[in-house]
Amino acid sequence: MTPPPSDLIFTDEEQARIAAGCEAARKKEVERVTAEKVADEKREGVDYYGIAQELLRNGDLLSFNGAVFRYRDGIFREDKGQLESQIQTVLQYRGMGAKEKVTTATAQVKHYILFDSPNLEYPFNQSPNAIPLENGVLLLDLETGTASLVNHSSEYRFNYKIRAKYDPAAKTGAVIEYLNSLGVDKDLLLQIPAHSLLSMLGRVYKRAYFLKGDRDSGKSTFIRLVTHCLFGPGTCSNISLHDLLFDRFRLADLDGKIVNAYADLADSKIGNIGLFKALTGGDAVTVERKHKDPYSMVNRAVFLFSANRYPKIKGGDDAWWSRWIAVNFERSFTRDPDYDTRLFTDEFISGFLLLIIERMTAIIKSKDLITTTNVERDWLSDASSGYAFIRDCLERCKGAVLVKRDLYASYVEYCHDAEFEVESQKDITELLKQAGAIDAYPKINGRQEHCYQGFKLKNLSPIFPDAVRKDADNQHTLHISPGERREKVSDMQDIQGISNLKGSTEEKEGTGTRNEKVNGSNPAYPAYTGKTREELTDVLLSYGNNPAKVPDAEAFRTAWQAAGGPR
Repeated sequence: MTPPPSDLIFTDEEQARIAAGCEAARKKEVERVTAEKVADEKREGVDYYGIAQELLRNGDLLSFNGAVFRYRDGIFREDKGQLESQIQTVLQYRGMGAKEKVTTATAQVKHYILFDSPNLEYPFNQSPNAIPLENGVLLLDLETGTASLVNHSSEYRFNYKIRAKYDPAAKTGAVIEYLNSLGVDKDLLLQIPAHSLLSMLGRVYKRAYFLKGDRDSGKSTFIRLVTHCLFGPGTCSNISLHDLLFDRFRLADLDGKIVNAYADLADSKIGNIGLFKALTGGDAVTVERKHKDPYSMVNRAVFLFSANRYPKIKGGDDAWWSRWIAVNFERSFTRDPDYDTRLFTDEFISGFLLLIIERMTAIIKSKDLITTTNVERDWLSDASSGYAFIRDCLERCKGAVLVKRDLYASYVEYCHDAEFEVESQKDITELLKQAGAIDAYPKINGRQEHCYQGFKLKNLSPIFPDAVRKDADNQHTLHISPGERREKVSDMQDIQGISNLKGSTEEKEGTGTRNEKVNGSNPAYPAYTGKTREELTDVLLSYGNNPAKVPDAEAFRTAWQAAGGPR
């Protein structure tokens, strides 16, 4: 049947009938071609299609996304050549000896296996209450917490299996003692693997974990307990948060994984948080493997990261912060290279599993996870010296102002005292605006100043603008709109008076930098250094567009030229 022309318009009912007719015709054509191939093969004495059907009937092969998966030892893995070997053995047993004929026939049989009845949707790990263990499949009643162990079967279609063995008689005392020794809520620690197994059963909680602590605080040992001893290395991925969000091919490594754990995360800035929300929120994402067709997958791996400090974040919002559960490891332990081997025995792991099952049941009954508070505050304070300065040194005060050059100098001194990295004045301005400060250009003690309004320094009296503004132009400058400011910036292209700021010594070519930072040992007049051209234009406007009235004209001229202003 020929499909209808694409420019015709049909009702929904008509389109459905046409689609059904096209599909029926396609199937009929496939059946015809298959019948011809089978007839040709039978004439040659070998039934390729029959061999394929015989192999598929065993239930240990399935086809998905152009690949064959083979069932072995309780799970399905992508076939890496064993199928071809099996087909060749069958063909040779049936009398096909010529090597070139065996190779061609093997490809033909595999073709039938791939395309006879492929799975169009993701076929793995669809059971809502079964977990594959080393010694069988654990069937859970999550409402009551009861469990039973049955034999492995290809019917479950797992592509993962955890290393632990189920032993209902295992003791749990040593496990509880170890967890309590870490100085962290025991139930919160048990929640991490419990959440991971619930996620594999299709339950979505939209949370990730960040373990924070100094060196030798026990966080890495706990991660090894979960990933290597309980679940097993083959069921866990090890991808940094940065790589997950920026390398599209790394998403494929999450397929069939229970946990993605990465220790010692770098503190470099993180972006593309929209993908992180999708990966933790139960949304389908497109997975790409090199030289393979992309496919859609819902990530079930729970994210577990650790570091001494939180990484910097770009664009964090409420949805981002609500995803995180922070776990603080505050104790210190003496290193013991044999600790894991001595403590984490098979019985210990089986007891650990029993406590995890109890925690899974508790989560189901409470319908939520244990969460931690102040994640945003603690994260930003740790990752940003500017945020820490605002938290430690400033407080809100209606109508009060802080002169920008003075505040930045105080911030630089704060960073040097605390041995923090100094951020640019532009970053500090952005943080203050996020906190509610507004730009203001009032007179302070008779002098027009570039200020932040709405804050004061802690333990110091607030600074307020002069009560009376005699100059109407100054009043206008104080409330200049962003649109007017952009127009003024454009007008500044033609201001000739800026050339009057040149001193007796000319700046060497290329020595200025647009984003030069102030440091404590050489402040370099922080009122100007590091400012953008737009900010410097605001300063010039506050002095009536008259460069001669700008204080420290030489420093202003240097900053103006470094920011790209005309000489």
